[in-house]
Amino acid sequence: MNAATSPMRNIVCDFMKAFIFIPFLFFYSFCKSQNDKTLKQTKDTIILNHQKVVRIFIDKKVQSIVSLLGDTILTGDYYSDVKFIDINADGYKDIRAFVFSSTPNQCENYLFDKEKKIFKLIENCDLDIQLIKGTQYYYSYNSAGCADMNWESFLSKIENYKLISVGYIHGQGCHLEVKANQQAIEIYKITNKDINQKVFVKSLPYLMYIPKFDDKWSFIKNYWTKNCDSFIN
Repeated sequence: MNAATSPMRNIVCDFMKAFIFIPFLFFYSFCKSQNDKTLKQTKDTIILNHQKVVRIFIDKKVQSIVSLLGDTILTGDYYSDVKFIDINADGYKDIRAFVFSSTPNQCENYLFDKEKKIFKLIENCDLDIQLIKGTQYYYSYNSAGCADMNWESFLSKIENYKLISVGYIHGQGCHLEVKANQQAIEIYKITNKDINQKVFVKSLPYLMYIPKFDDKWSFIKNYWTKNCDSFIN
């Protein structure tokens, strides 16, 4: 009896599973279609360096920037913000495109080539570098752990649209990782265009120069501004 009725039971069970599953399938399809409708594509045209470029947005986030000549300047679905600023202070707008990342200031940087009238990506550059006024040098900042108490900063220059580092600072401000009052600011010179080849320059007492958390920003800027010439290779 059981053997004879088992196929029927299987059919009933399969029917019940399908009956339960189908509403979920329709619900999923409905939600997906509604979500797709909210991802609206919009466009606008802006003037960059006397040229018209088209910005394409997906759900209010920049998806791509294309020149009217058909050249794609940047494209992707990982940009959180795009700024048009003069990175190298040559009088022309450049592009800084921030990406979704655990590093808040991670970005791509594009310089405007005024001769070819195109934007070029700076190689080896994934942070929001800042130009030191009156020089050819840039400095960066990056968190290195311990709730941003440890950090690093590179001094660099741009050659042929490639970022080349010449100096490095490591800030060890986390007292949990060192002995009491042993926090330090270590400064290095980079040789042969290789960031792994560092020559120790000096060590500074951390709390003397950065007594408060926010003091590190002014220290980094002031130190590189006053000492960048000594890092020329």
